[in-house]
Amino acid sequence: AARIAYHLNLKGPAIPIDTACSSSLVAMHLARKALLDGEIDMALAGGVSLYLIPESYLGMCRAGMLSKDGQCKTFDNGADGFVPGEGVGTVVLKRLSDAERDGDHIYGVII
Repeated sequence: AARIAYHLNLKGPAIPIDTACSSSLVAMHLARKALLDGEIDMALAGGVSLYLIPESYLGMCRAGMLSKDGQCKTFDNGADGFVPGEGVGTVVLKRLSDAERDGDHIYGVII
């Protein structure tokens, strides 16, 4: 987190978060709270999920965590595990009033 902030010449806290599957959600929650509390005026929040070694998959298999048919069935009675995926995502968060004032393109609003 700090290397990215340094590279982009960003100011303020750079906080790495590792809460397993919920890291991106927790990052967004903390950024939103800091915005609402007036601690910051803008935040980058995101996450990365990479499985770089086979041991990750082997461990998930041994623990019975993976879907047997390779399909995700979230909230379905037929769900039998999850399907891991790799990816990265980042969002820029601002208070709505600030984004409107600055003429930013608003893709979504957290309520």
